[in-house]
Amino acid sequence: MRESKEGRMAISRQDFTRVWEQRDVEAVRDIYAADFCGHGFPVPKTIGRAQYRRVVELFQTAFPDCEIELEEMYADDEFVYASWQFNGTHTGTVAGIPPSGADVSFSGHGRHRHERGEVVEVWLDAEWASILRQIGRGYLGTVPGVPS
Repeated sequence: MRESKEGRMAISRQDFTRVWEQRDVEAVRDIYAADFCGHGFPVPKTIGRAQYRRVVELFQTAFPDCEIELEEMYADDEFVYASWQFNGTHTGTVAGIPPSGADVSFSGHGRHRHERGEVVEVWLDAEWASILRQIGRGYLGTVPGVPS
């Protein structure tokens, strides 16, 4: 039996509330299927559940104050759609990249496909390149005489 639109949206909403708002990376296991495939993440390939958890950890380390505001969520018979806004300050070191102090903001949207009460596939579209530009401006702001 197929889950209702409301039931699928409730599962997808947990990514925003539990994983991002409450910073519960363990919830990834509850929300995403073991055979999960993620497309459009800021890495060069399709990712699985463990890699998604690692992406979350990296973002939460680089931007410890990050917030993701869910702007809109709706569902049709096949997908759950979400639009969101990311805001955070780059104050953490990740992969050897030191903090820039930059305020980083970008928007994105995605769609979730569900099976068996779990998210099995995600497609994201986000302004990933803008993150690096904003971090770069943060570094420039530390150079005397260079406007940020």
